[in-house]
Amino acid sequence: MTVLALIIAAYAIALLFVPAMRAPFLRERFAIIPLAAYLHLAGSGIALAIGPFQLNARLRSRFLRVHRWMGRTYVICVLLGGTAALALATTSQAGLPTHVGFGLLAALWLFATGNAYRYIRAGDRVLHRRWMIRSYALTFAAVTLRIYLPLSQVAGMPFDAAYQTISWLCWVPNLIVAEWIILRQRPGASIVEPSSVVLMVAALASFGCKSKPDAPEKAVPKESVPPAGVPVVQTVSGDAECRGAAIEQAPNVRWVADKSLSADLTYDGAADRVYWGTGGDTAFVVAIVECAAGKPGRIWAFPLRARAMYGTTDLEISLVNPAFGQGYFAENCLGAETTADCRKLGELNTRLEAAYQRGGRGLQIGIPDRDNVHLYWDSVANTFVTWRP
Repeated sequence: MTVLALIIAAYAIALLFVPAMRAPFLRERFAIIPLAAYLHLAGSGIALAIGPFQLNARLRSRFLRVHRWMGRTYVICVLLGGTAALALATTSQAGLPTHVGFGLLAALWLFATGNAYRYIRAGDRVLHRRWMIRSYALTFAAVTLRIYLPLSQVAGMPFDAAYQTISWLCWVPNLIVAEWIILRQRPGASIVEPSSVVLMVAALASFGCKSKPDAPEKAVPKESVPPAGVPVVQTVSGDAECRGAAIEQAPNVRWVADKSLSADLTYDGAADRVYWGTGGDTAFVVAIVECAAGKPGRIWAFPLRARAMYGTTDLEISLVNPAFGQGYFAENCLGAETTADCRKLGELNTRLEAAYQRGGRGLQIGIPDRDNVHLYWDSVANTFVTWRP
């Protein structure tokens, strides 16, 4: 894939500087709308060359600062190339089917890349990666177009009919493959969820409406599962009474029978109890109960959007070091260690590491070695906080 992308990217850049290489129809585009032609070739070519390196996890982890700057460059190039592509689509050969096919490709390309940028700005790396896979699948249409077109001519197909078909064939299968890759990374998923190409098209159909993050099909009722940070105070002691208190706060949850964890999750030297189960077919629910004598008796019960986040509600839960670790700190604060946010993050990490040394623990919830939510106690805010590594 990388070799093909680099070859086509080099070809696109060469067309900018060597007019003799341009086909007659392309010379016509440079004569009619030269700015769009230049921006499309330059933006698309650079984005096509950058993409494979951005999707390489090993390079991303080793050269994080380079990854970020290349990512910014990719977004700018897609913005320029995609906007120019919308203009060029109206003058494409073979009539209305190609106008619509290439126009929709350009719109979805901008939409997917915009979502990828939006999610990384919000700190959600999982959804950022998924949208980047979709974005590059659309970028790669530049390659598949140039594979299908000569094959159609070798097969003896009339040019107009072939070009009308290829204006869709060059990108629709790419998106299907992208969704397959994403679903393979989300064990238990059997359908394409709302963040897929289906909603990309739906979003364009309702152009002008504000896009929303992925949401489960049927959320657990709020009244039966209070959010984290709003504890219920109730005097409880003993495992049976503690479990009963958790069930009382979320009666619609199918709790995992006879399983719990015990650890100091609020860093006050006394053990807390953790229970978990599923709410409907979309949520994974965690309940934390302060059971030890002399503790306030607070109960937290809150859901994770498991189906939307992982593609399954069959998650695992374990006790971990609540601290972020130096790797996470370096990834998020490389080159910005002196900023106020990074200083606060460093101070928080120090507090959590100290709590761990005193026996405090955090929770890891999700799919081991793949995608997890971590939960820790913020002693300053006096509440639990979740984060995704």
